[in-house]
Amino acid sequence: MAYRIIIAEDEVDVRDFMVRALDRILPQATVTAVSNGVEALEVFQKDGADLILSDHRMPVMSGLDLLRAIRSLSALPFVLISADSMIEERAINAGVSDFLAKPLSLAQLRAVICRYLP
Repeated sequence: MAYRIIIAEDEVDVRDFMVRALDRILPQATVTAVSNGVEALEVFQKDGADLILSDHRMPVMSGLDLLRAIRSLSALPFVLISADSMIEERAINAGVSDFLAKPLSLAQLRAVICRYLP
């Protein structure tokens, strides 16, 4: 099955790492990488998605605000990523599926992909 995954990450190096990692983990997936929450929401509304991986601290719209917007539309798996562990409880209260702490590893991404996209 060809899954659709949205990556929302403003740091180019991290975004590129995630795209390369997902290509190794799930090569048949269609991955769309954007630099902020507004772009991610637009992609979701236009094309849909099976999973969203989003940084928290981004310009224009934060990952937490994106999560709230997505939750008003869908219950799809949403993974919030942040170096700020203080945001985890707020993310859980907003309905996040999973929370990953930065820095990310390939093993973390593989585990989350396997959890939500069998």
